[in-house]
Amino acid sequence: MLPKSCFSTLGCHDYPLERIIGTAKMFSVGSLEFRGIGGILDNRKIPEFSSDKISGTRRLLGEAGIKVACIGTSCSFHDPSKLSDALDGGIFAASAAASLGCPYIRVFGNRITGDREEGIRRVADGIAALMRNIEGTGVTVLLEVHGDFNTRDSLSAVADRLSGGRFGLIWDVAHTDPTYGDGWESFLDEFFPLVRHVHIKDLRRGGGLCLPGDGDLDIRGMISSLARRSFDGCCSLEWERKWHPEIGPVEEALSRFVSYRIQ
Repeated sequence: MLPKSCFSTLGCHDYPLERIIGTAKMFSVGSLEFRGIGGILDNRKIPEFSSDKISGTRRLLGEAGIKVACIGTSCSFHDPSKLSDALDGGIFAASAAASLGCPYIRVFGNRITGDREEGIRRVADGIAALMRNIEGTGVTVLLEVHGDFNTRDSLSAVADRLSGGRFGLIWDVAHTDPTYGDGWESFLDEFFPLVRHVHIKDLRRGGGLCLPGDGDLDIRGMISSLARRSFDGCCSLEWERKWHPEIGPVEEALSRFVSYRIQ
């Protein structure tokens, strides 16, 4: 079984929805991960997600045969002063996801501050609060492997506290690299049951992001390993042009990405 193809709109966050859909069709990519539309990143401010327009958004996507795999948020749970906003953003994103038939929203733990155990508990408690608030939507909260939450102990500590709920992980293959390096298979050995969505990108160690296939990450090996494990989620190209405008248009990265023959 091959993973499903997808790309994050972070690589074309300034495109209007129609152009995003057209780009997906151009490269025969069947799913989208929303992280910005028309230059707006905050889901609460994206017109296409508003209550009076979201049914039209779903219709446009359906007519194009495009599914929504995940809605990305900026919600981080390490800072108690920002908990209320994180919950509000997560609740809105889950409502939009449910309206679009999307199974997942993305959140961050981000940093572990102060006492390590207390910092991890704070993040787990924040995600648990979000999960309680969106119960009944059918949407699952995915913690991205990112920041200080890219090690076995930090991820396990959060997962243990949230076991049994609608919780999973986004494996960002670049963010596990500092911890696991070429031993990334051991990450999958331990955390594969929780992996629901995968961010694909490439990098040169010590040099930064680059086109898929030009860097040091074993993308083909990673996708093959996921296929052997019967992963039925999406491998999503996360082309971070919003944060790195020097890396070129998303179409250039997509032309490489589709060569990996993800279905």
